[in-house]
Amino acid sequence: MSTREINAANKQFESSTWEVHIKHSELLICEEGQLFDTIEFKLCKHSYNNRYAKGGYNFIRFKGSMYNVHDLMGSHYLPVKPDPTDVYDHLDTNKRNNTKSNITIVPKSVNNVSGTIKNTRLTYEEYMIVMNHYSCGECSQNGLKKYVKGAFGKDTDDTLYTRLVKGETYKSFYERLSNEEPAIIEHIQGVLRRKGRK
Repeated sequence: MSTREINAANKQFESSTWEVHIKHSELLICEEGQLFDTIEFKLCKHSYNNRYAKGGYNFIRFKGSMYNVHDLMGSHYLPVKPDPTDVYDHLDTNKRNNTKSNITIVPKSVNNVSGTIKNTRLTYEEYMIVMNHYSCGECSQNGLKKYVKGAFGKDTDDTLYTRLVKGETYKSFYERLSNEEPAIIEHIQGVLRRKGRK
């Protein structure tokens, strides 16, 4: 981490705790929950799905992928999860508050207690996050059901995701994503080819 990077980060968000993220060497992170992209030399913009009354999780775009801010905070500042299925959560339940002191590790079952909505369609933003998650090779098609339930509190049919990643469902979303984020679709097609599913 260079002095130039620290100075550039501090011009956009002043913090005495900037350091290199342990899993992403081109990201700086600070205890206040901000991230700085050392490739683009700019503060990462926090986005979220405002469809929810309390809003969805904050996420950033970095190197063509999307990451939940609380996951980046947890993976950097907290110890390794006791169980791989555990998730990072907000102590005060405020999804906008991604400070180091507000992030904790909880069993996924505890995180889901906040309420699961059965058979509710994904919004475009949620769809984009799910497709991006799958494109990174982080889980199987079957694993997407658990991911959606944990991330968005939505419980859907297992068979949806096999069709979803192939563009057989949510067709208008698939076309829109192909135009807006073609790299995500290309990565998914590569994953499907490797798994012999397309």
